[in-house]
Amino acid sequence: MIAFIQSVSWIAFVSNMIIDLLTNLGFILSLKPKFLALTLLCWGNCLADLSASLAMTKKGFGEMAITGSVASAIFCILVGLGLSTLIPLLKLKNGKVNWSAFDEDVKTFDLNSVLPITLIVSLLLS
Repeated sequence: MIAFIQSVSWIAFVSNMIIDLLTNLGFILSLKPKFLALTLLCWGNCLADLSASLAMTKKGFGEMAITGSVASAIFCILVGLGLSTLIPLLKLKNGKVNWSAFDEDVKTFDLNSVLPITLIVSLLLS
């Protein structure tokens, strides 16, 4: 139990150090935090998949490595986009989902409904 708690504390410490270093790097280079999150943190997150795929390929399981790489990306996209789209849709006022890109009351273009509709259609097509 002590080893588990110590492992979790080390992971938290290292994660906080990486976030602080990226924040300082963004401040020095005048980069936005969103840009750093979408590039450097995502690349670092994919290193574990890369090392696992390389190990599987070296052991002769190339098809399994390819399947793991593709399946993990598809799972992240479907679950990540699905949950991040579903939660705002459930929090809409009156519990009514507007499936149109136009607001019928004001007869204007509704920007809030375009992104969920686009994501849902593109996920269904893919």
